[in-house]
Amino acid sequence: MRTSGWMKRQPWFWPIKLFLKRISGKELWLRPEVKYDVLQSDSWKYIPSLLNEQSIVYSLGVGDLIDFDLDLINDYGLTVHAFDPTPFAEEWVKEQTLPEKFVFHPWAAAGEDGSLRLYRRVNTRGKASKVMWTAGSDAEGAEYLILDGLREGDSLPKQLLVEYHHRFPGIGKQRTAESISKLRQLGYRIFAISETGREVCFVLDKD
Repeated sequence: MRTSGWMKRQPWFWPIKLFLKRISGKELWLRPEVKYDVLQSDSWKYIPSLLNEQSIVYSLGVGDLIDFDLDLINDYGLTVHAFDPTPFAEEWVKEQTLPEKFVFHPWAAAGEDGSLRLYRRVNTRGKASKVMWTAGSDAEGAEYLILDGLREGDSLPKQLLVEYHHRFPGIGKQRTAESISKLRQLGYRIFAISETGREVCFVLDKD
């Protein structure tokens, strides 16, 4: 059963849908742990007081949507390094007129070095996407290894905006729960959660 566009635009739709997914066990019961003044661009919430011209943002996965990245560049004068290994993204970026502070890298962010075989993502109706690609026939989840790698770095990002893929086959929400637990050990706290419950925003808050 498809959900109409009208329903999705109603203010009650997403809270109810997320609640039903939580009680059915499909989504985690998460809530903000610290309070900050936040702004929203596209579907992401962020803490503006932690951004300035010296800030560097690493944006993983471009596709054909960079409104959030451009908003940050325009509003704060910061630099965005965007990563996407897909042929579509590389060609799409070449066709755009972009500011110098948007730096594109045709590489994948992953948990290890090496070569990567990509497949077009196929939706439930069997149609292959031009924009969405995956590193396997039906698996995502590179964010877990990338976040684990934060433990090995010399410094930690002040903000992390993460889309978790526990809904994908072979991953499961327990892996997301473990990832969040590890981030808490590093001093991160949740300051916002998207209406779908899959995008979780963290701030480094050790005090």
